[in-house]
Amino acid sequence: MPTGERWSTPLRPTTRGQPRSRRYGTRSARMTSVGWWMLWFAQWRRCRKQTVARLVVRSLAILQTFKDFCADCRCAIARSPRLPGGDLVLSSMSADIGQVTFRPSDLADLNRHVVFCHNDLEPRNIFVRSVAGRCEVAAIIDWEMAGFYPFAYEAGVKDCVLGLSNLSFGWYSLFRERTAHLLPGGECHAKLMQALGIIHDSEKKVMTGNVGMQLQTKWIAREQVSKASDIRRGWMRKEGCKAPQTFTKEDKDKLELEVLKELGYI
Repeated sequence: MPTGERWSTPLRPTTRGQPRSRRYGTRSARMTSVGWWMLWFAQWRRCRKQTVARLVVRSLAILQTFKDFCADCRCAIARSPRLPGGDLVLSSMSADIGQVTFRPSDLADLNRHVVFCHNDLEPRNIFVRSVAGRCEVAAIIDWEMAGFYPFAYEAGVKDCVLGLSNLSFGWYSLFRERTAHLLPGGECHAKLMQALGIIHDSEKKVMTGNVGMQLQTKWIAREQVSKASDIRRGWMRKEGCKAPQTFTKEDKDKLELEVLKELGYI
């Protein structure tokens, strides 16, 4: 993590006594042996007026490391107990958020479905050019979040950052629709997405003074979307609700100003 960046969230890695390569991993072929669940977002870079934090690389390829990760989240997540049979439980300190149980076979299955993911595939990172009257992709940029994961991780991150680093429900819906076939059918993949949601919701609950988190709540209400009962489907427009007008930069500035006033920052 570059010098000068600091943490402002409940997610703080336990790093003392560990070499940098073990703490944060690398963006090389070595990641295939390190594991699948390696990046976590402590803060979103593009939420203005917020502390910038580099995404932390954490390997959760083995049960013990998963348990350590849960301990890292101790401000919002209860320490994960080991149950008979080696099961691990990720539970929120807020009873209304819930918990998810991972069996050893779940983590083993996730390890078998590791693929290379971009993890920040948004319109701002896709360059297109006009060729013979049609558009084609010229380049994809901003690969700093890329790595080897089960695709459920990328889908789960997309759900968590909707209304934060992604303010286009149209793009979100298109991405989820066109990548649905990449999400395997096993229960463990839904559990991984659920775990990401639990961590995000728990963090959001304790970060009551965070502008980005409060803006996300207002944006979701404006867009009239809610999470589907099937976590694999992600966010859906509420039945009978019409899509609001395109969310512009002016809309964002207005919403952000409203949040800043409510929090007493201005």
